Amino acid sequence: MLNNSSLRWAPFNALIDSKEVKEELSYKRNSIARPTLSPDQIEEFERIIIDAYKSNLPIEIQYYQNAHAKILIGRISKIDALEKKLSLTDGATIYFYNIINISYKST
Repeated sequence: MLNNSSLRWAPFNALIDSKEVKEELSYKRNSIARPTLSPDQIEEFERIIIDAYKSNLPIEIQYYQNAHAKILIGRISKIDALEKKLSLTDGATIYFYNIINISYKST
């Protein structure tokens, strides 16, 4: 049997559930397919990565994660060719195959 307290909050619980559903639908609606990169784009990314690493320049990396495009800004601290990933000075790690776009970030 329900007590008075649970009956009083029942309408608000319905609102909370619908908010979560709306957020989930919005997240799914904004998802994207993994972009396919041309060999020329990959070559250009490699050139920028090596130049930014050697010159310690800040870069902006747009990467793919969980069906969404995300952006990181930082400096490359390590290039791991064996595991095919970049490490940034802030501790973030990005795998090469997740990179969608990369460019120099003006300071």
